[in-house]
Amino acid sequence: LMLDIFLATLLLVIFGFSALIIAGWGICRRYVTDPIGTFSHLIARLRGGERSARLPRFSVREFDRLARQWNALLNFRQSAESHQQIFSTIIENVPVCIEIAMPDGRIEYANPAYQRMCGRPLMEIVGKTPAQFLRSENMDPVVLAEAEEHIHTGQTWQGQVTSRGRDGEEKVFDMFLQPIKNRDGAVEKVVAVRQDITERIQYEQELLHAKQKSEAADKAKSDFISRLSHELRTPFNAIIGFASIIHNQQMGRVGNPSYIEFASLIEQSANGLLTTINTLIELSRLDQPASKRGDGTMDPASTVTRIVRKLSDQAEARNIEVLVHDELDGAGLLCEELHLQTLVEKLLSNALKFSHNGDSIGITLKRDDKHRIVLSVRDTGIGMAPDDIAHITEPFFQAANGATRDHEGLGVG
Repeated sequence: LMLDIFLATLLLVIFGFSALIIAGWGICRRYVTDPIGTFSHLIARLRGGERSARLPRFSVREFDRLARQWNALLNFRQSAESHQQIFSTIIENVPVCIEIAMPDGRIEYANPAYQRMCGRPLMEIVGKTPAQFLRSENMDPVVLAEAEEHIHTGQTWQGQVTSRGRDGEEKVFDMFLQPIKNRDGAVEKVVAVRQDITERIQYEQELLHAKQKSEAADKAKSDFISRLSHELRTPFNAIIGFASIIHNQQMGRVGNPSYIEFASLIEQSANGLLTTINTLIELSRLDQPASKRGDGTMDPASTVTRIVRKLSDQAEARNIEVLVHDELDGAGLLCEELHLQTLVEKLLSNALKFSHNGDSIGITLKRDDKHRIVLSVRDTGIGMAPDDIAHITEPFFQAANGATRDHEGLGVG
């Protein structure tokens, strides 16, 4: 009996232990071996090139958290690889020269544009310094020393360098150097970007040369006009004087009345031509540099009043009233007085020329909301077409209508 009890107990223990082992194996498989197998399968899929493979969610909190972190790492890696591919494509196809070098100048990478610029394949560039195949005798040593100093101190640098390729052609580059530091702050790499600006430099030089030639030609023109005008003004003054003497019969009576009329016409025509000559002289003076004219502070109101008095005979002859409204309270203006005199005289002359008999002209001096002095001349004359207003500052422009052709002028007012 005792033996039977012992055997029964032993069987129960063996059965219970077996059940415990089976249950433990199921639990271990569900919560340990299956997740580990899933991880192993994922790694195999990634090694096989399946970049989109990800871990599923797990019922075990620790494995589930690990799966989420693993998936996030894979997503970050995929995004980084995508960005790396984009940046690589840009660097390989961008039309500027890019090189990556060690702090001592030895090149580790050069993009295709750099290779074309050097006229060498990548295998002939890597491990060498740019000075071995790009150095030009026209390279400024001061600029080169400055660039090297910035690299050694870990600072960015930008400047112009001169280089000579395998074909011997010398070119000018706009160069940018960016040191890359490690965690300790030491320079590990240097990224250099070069852009060929040779054609731009040549274009700027040609443009500057053309500008200098244009300025020289313009000065010669102004000098010629000034000399010619002075040479013409002297004989015209004599013609006007002699015509006035004949017209006024200051040296005795002229027998034929027609001669008096002819002398008057000569005097009027000569005065018109003299006015034109004086205008040309004024233009040549306005073209002179400011240092030769003498800028200073002056009273704009007194200048306007003086010009109004000067042209008062023309206004009275046509019964035109000229009113001046001064709202400046004695404020001064820093400018060249000749400019202001010419400006006011031309504006008022045009207003008188194109106004009708008996009209009125108003000249106003005031400040705007930005404290700038504003000079306005308002008349009730024939006016201008809207399309002509945009051209009023162009030299020698005249509105092409019948009314303006009834009046003399060069179009410089």
